[in-house]
Amino acid sequence: MMKRLLSFVAIMLCIVVTTFAQERMISGTVTDGSNPLPGVTVLVTGTTQGTVTNIDGQFNLTVPANAKTIEARFVGYKTIVVPLNGQTKFSIALSEDAVQLQEIVVDGYSTQDMKKMTSTVAVVDAANLQQRPMATFDQALQGQAAGVQVSLNNKAPGSSASVKIRGTGSLAGANQALFIVDGVPVDGRAFATLNPNDFASIQVLKDASAVAIYGSRGANGVVVITTKAGESGKPVINVNSYMGISESTFKGFDMMNSKQRAEFEDLIQDGPTSQPQWYGYMGQEPNTDITSDWFGEFFRQGVTQSHQVSISGGNENSKFYVSGNYYKEDGIVRKTGMERGTLRANLSQKYDRFSMDLKTSLSTAKIDNVYKNDAYNVLTMLPYYSMQDENGEYLPLDYNGSNPFERIDKGELSNQLLGIIASLRLEYELADGLKIWSRTSTNYDQELTKDIVSPNSLYGKNLTPDGKGSLSTTTYMDYRVVGTNALQYNKAFGDHGLNVGVYQEYILENGYNQGFTAYGFADAVTPTLSSPDVQVPVVRGSYDRRQTQLSYFTSMDYDYLGKYILRATYRRDGTSKFGANKRWGNFYTVGAGWVISDEAFLSNASAIDNLKLRASYGTVGNQGAVSRYGSLATLANISYAGMPGVYSNKPANPDLQWETSYQLNTGLDFGFFDGKLTGSANYYNNISEDSFIYKPLPYTSGFSGQTQNAAKLQNQGVELSLNSEWNTVAGFRLNLFANVAYNKSKALELNEEGIENRGYGKLEIDELVNIEGEQLFLAKSINKIGVDPATGRFLFRNEDGSIVDDFTQADKIILGTTEAPWFGGFGATAAWKGLSLSAQFNWEQGATKLNWDRVEIERVYYADQNHSVKLLDSWKEPGDITAYPEAGSFQPFFATTDHWEDASFLRLKNVTLAYELPLTWIKSAGLSKARIYTMAQNMMTWTSFSGIDPEMSAPYQSTNNASTSGGVSNAYPLSKTFTVGLDLTF
Repeated sequence: MMKRLLSFVAIMLCIVVTTFAQERMISGTVTDGSNPLPGVTVLVTGTTQGTVTNIDGQFNLTVPANAKTIEARFVGYKTIVVPLNGQTKFSIALSEDAVQLQEIVVDGYSTQDMKKMTSTVAVVDAANLQQRPMATFDQALQGQAAGVQVSLNNKAPGSSASVKIRGTGSLAGANQALFIVDGVPVDGRAFATLNPNDFASIQVLKDASAVAIYGSRGANGVVVITTKAGESGKPVINVNSYMGISESTFKGFDMMNSKQRAEFEDLIQDGPTSQPQWYGYMGQEPNTDITSDWFGEFFRQGVTQSHQVSISGGNENSKFYVSGNYYKEDGIVRKTGMERGTLRANLSQKYDRFSMDLKTSLSTAKIDNVYKNDAYNVLTMLPYYSMQDENGEYLPLDYNGSNPFERIDKGELSNQLLGIIASLRLEYELADGLKIWSRTSTNYDQELTKDIVSPNSLYGKNLTPDGKGSLSTTTYMDYRVVGTNALQYNKAFGDHGLNVGVYQEYILENGYNQGFTAYGFADAVTPTLSSPDVQVPVVRGSYDRRQTQLSYFTSMDYDYLGKYILRATYRRDGTSKFGANKRWGNFYTVGAGWVISDEAFLSNASAIDNLKLRASYGTVGNQGAVSRYGSLATLANISYAGMPGVYSNKPANPDLQWETSYQLNTGLDFGFFDGKLTGSANYYNNISEDSFIYKPLPYTSGFSGQTQNAAKLQNQGVELSLNSEWNTVAGFRLNLFANVAYNKSKALELNEEGIENRGYGKLEIDELVNIEGEQLFLAKSINKIGVDPATGRFLFRNEDGSIVDDFTQADKIILGTTEAPWFGGFGATAAWKGLSLSAQFNWEQGATKLNWDRVEIERVYYADQNHSVKLLDSWKEPGDITAYPEAGSFQPFFATTDHWEDASFLRLKNVTLAYELPLTWIKSAGLSKARIYTMAQNMMTWTSFSGIDPEMSAPYQSTNNASTSGGVSNAYPLSKTFTVGLDLTF
């Protein structure tokens, strides 16, 4: 018996020894090329035997003797297969998977697999917008997506940009893209209250297949923004902070100094040094021994800072994300700036089949501005005057006896903003693949504008009633409630996939504005309206701005084998905006896609990762910019013989309806060489019918004109996006991207005359025109060919070739479009061992813009303003060859062909140098990530445009905006900003 027992033990020992001999232990480290990656799954290929890397990215794994390879897998990174080859120590570097990171697209109502989409959607990396020294996020979209044109008229802190997607689709309606944040529509006023550091994803929907689900609101494209959410795991704390300095990219025009100015005034026999008896109102004597630096007094070095703390985490059922941010920007113009505080709380909860998502944000901001024509006053201020006397008292500097610097220093021109965005979504899973959900979202905006003129200022004493200053305030309040109810079914049946949704939605908007202007303050800094001296002669009344919309829509996505794809949507919208005859609109789209790379005939084409052909056609609507009572007859206030009254200022139009855009899109998505080259190419042709246009009415009607659905426009273009990523064995990574778009906007139908004159502000009515069959927004001007050497007068060539010297008799010729047909962006990122360097450029080509500032400083009308040094070369006697006519006062202002300039530009938008510290350096401090960086914004601009900045959506640039809202409001230059920042993760 004992012998048998010993034999059995010996046999078992042999089996155990043999088994251990067949297994072996391996170990290693997994990194992202520079830093360790914790949480990476390391598996023996073809088995479930594996482990997970620790906080240092290290792993230990027992592998069978017959194992050939192991795999390392991590979300957002490409899975890598590593041969064992008898090794026991491994160093594995993972690279990011751009396809995996962008495979899910959110359109605001559902999520879609990008591979199975027939739509044209551009995914913008939200990380590219974060930590940028910009008050509003829309500016950071420049150059990020093909077909998205972002232009800033006003570069002042807190100003929003014009964002167009695929051109101009309306002449009298809105062309701004629709922005959706967590299901809530937001507009430019709300941009200044949003914190881009809270954004998780940004998706730009461009064609009918993508935007038709938005129906009457989607014609101009949609930008869908989703904010961050918590993830399962221990709480993660992020601290982000940066500070920077900024300066103006505009360094001023070449103006006359004091000596030159005195010489010029002798030439024209006018001005304070030549004819002092006429200019006593200026209030001080010229001193030609000084040349005041008005540019330096008006502009300054700006300071920008941002500080944020966020915490996120949760478990399988409960997740949270909470953040707080403080942003402050002292602008590059005296006393301008913005200060903002934001709080956000995003919570999600799941109970069995029920789930809830709550997203809320609260923001307050204050924006300090400058008066519209302050830049012009500074630009043209006479150089031999002083701002203050030896006692620090402000001196008069203009014909009003006021001082713009004092008005800025002692007064206030500000906007105080309050923004609340909240979204609650409740969802219940009725069965496998079948769910019902309801979302209620609201957006509340409140704005208080304040304009204070101090009674202790020269402006207050000389230009306000009783010389006691003034206070003007206006309060705006708008709120929007959006309710969406949905039933969605998403199921795979063998080789077939089906995703169907049925929706009902309502939108309620309301608001008011009211204000007053008061005079007679003893102290305008803290005005007291209860003072007996205060008068309130002007009250701006409050009015209701109610608008409602009701919608029903459905969508269907079908795929066979994941490679043959169909999509269809239908939406019916009704709105209170339009006439009783045209209150409802119907919109639809159909799309198809073919994933060619999944076909058997390409199975051996190892270089092709992805190749998908898609096409779509559909209709979407536009109701933007039509007033909430646009179809109704309205009354306005009037004063007659000193008595208040009302009059009919607009006739009813019961047939006013939606603009409808018929959109065709074809596209090709591609990926080659294991993700090293990816991209997309698109062609589109959008026809806008029943487009809004202002049409004159017969004088017998009692009205000058009316907005009608009478125009037809076309936007046709191509887009190309490319991305290339390369990883080397040494851990060096290089990413290159580029996008380019060409868009031609054309007028197909306008009116009976076939031409629409659109000049405004500084433009003559016929200096900006639309012509049937031609590109939109054509600039026209008289063709100046030089100065007559005999007479010193301008010479102009007419269309028939004749030459005249009277600008009123000169013909205007077409110069080109004021909208750039070509635009795009490109850039690169290089990274190695935690060190990274990135650069981004954006550009526009082909726009013609009027530089009105040159008209005013190169022509003399008033001699109490300074002018360009070029006028010293004015014609003086017969035989002089010069570009400038005989100088003299009261010369009429008019633009000529040489004032219209090419506004094409290339801009180095951003350069960032960053270093992510190795985990071994920081883990003892409880950190899992630490990144330091320095960033330069708007470093260089290459352009032939001689004005303040070539980037603008308006057709002309002028600093003199005292009497018009057109052009570049405030003429605020672009800031060149240098920042240093720190990102920490605990």
